[in-house]
Amino acid sequence: MRLSVAVPLVAVLASDASAAKSVVLSENVMSLVRDSAYLSNQVYYPEPSVQNFNDPHNYIQEPDQALVAKHNGYCFGVFRGTTMSWDDWSQVRTGRKMGLII
Repeated sequence: MRLSVAVPLVAVLASDASAAKSVVLSENVMSLVRDSAYLSNQVYYPEPSVQNFNDPHNYIQEPDQALVAKHNGYCFGVFRGTTMSWDDWSQVRTGRKMGLII
């Protein structure tokens, strides 16, 4: 199975001669990229579809979620987090969230 992501990735790496010499996009590396992308997509579902992965663990503490699974001798971990609002950022920046300002 060929991945459509391989073409742009190879083009980016080929643009830098030193990077092209040191990075090898083997079939194994591309399979790892494919599996990682698949799990990264699945972490957005409450019941991820991970039948081809061994020993999957789905951790949900809304609004965050993590998925850990083994596949072909590799352990994968993916995370879905939240984006802080402007109010959250301003409170962290001014120290209110850390209890520094009363």
